[in-house]
Amino acid sequence: MNPATDSILSTDDLAQLSVECDQACPTLADALISLKQRLGPYASPYLGSGFEYQESRPYQPGDALKQLNWRYFARSGELFTRLYEQERQARLLLVVDQRQVMRFGTRVRLKVQQAVRLALGLVRLASAEGMAVQLLPLADHGALSPLLQGRTALDQAEALLNQPCPPGEPTPDDWEAVRLPVEQLPAGSLIVLIGDLMDLEANTARWFTEQAPYKATAAVWVQDQAEWQVPPGRYELHDLQGQTGAPVDAARAQGYAAWAQERFGAQQRQLAEQGMILYRLWGHARLHEFEVLSDG
Repeated sequence: MNPATDSILSTDDLAQLSVECDQACPTLADALISLKQRLGPYASPYLGSGFEYQESRPYQPGDALKQLNWRYFARSGELFTRLYEQERQARLLLVVDQRQVMRFGTRVRLKVQQAVRLALGLVRLASAEGMAVQLLPLADHGALSPLLQGRTALDQAEALLNQPCPPGEPTPDDWEAVRLPVEQLPAGSLIVLIGDLMDLEANTARWFTEQAPYKATAAVWVQDQAEWQVPPGRYELHDLQGQTGAPVDAARAQGYAAWAQERFGAQQRQLAEQGMILYRLWGHARLHEFEVLSDG
């Protein structure tokens, strides 16, 4: 697969994904429900449309007692006033990393393929639950999609995400670029970041977590095994400047693994310290095989 000229997922990939989603949906649904619970009184009682949804705000002196959200008070000890009741559809924003750093993989598939697979799996789940979905590709000035909902949501998501990646971004986006679209989302929205989180800075991660309880964010870090360890063999490593190193013997492979563990571990700790809900999904894994790195 050439990510610059070929669709990210082939027809066979999409057929396999459809079968895999049937197995993964219960696990993914549990993760979304857990994320929704971070919204407190701003959450719809359902993943999707909630006919009993109650818009709330912090209690102010003079508010009628009958309008208080007693159920939330019993759980949290905080008083919120119900302003009105209306049908309201939950919103899910999926930020999908398609930058050049994702066009890499050594087992089964590229990281960008895994990111798109997960995004499409979540779109399928969300549309089945009545949620409205928006997509934001993280690439060269990726544009926020219109609302995707109903039976055509998955087809629309495939058309938007399953495109060849450009050969290289002259001005690649970073995670900071996601803040403006998130600010424009209504209260009660869920946000899932999917991609390479090595450059997700602490202040940006903190900003995402500070949106709660109005909006709740989780991040899925897509990683490849070769980013953690390389086997000894008759090949050479190159640094970022293209300089050729020595052949990889056992000692060099062990040193690389130690360096990678410290590098990834430091970033993971930094994101966890900001209260980020953090998962890891290996590039070769099935969608339901994600690992919890931090529960926020």
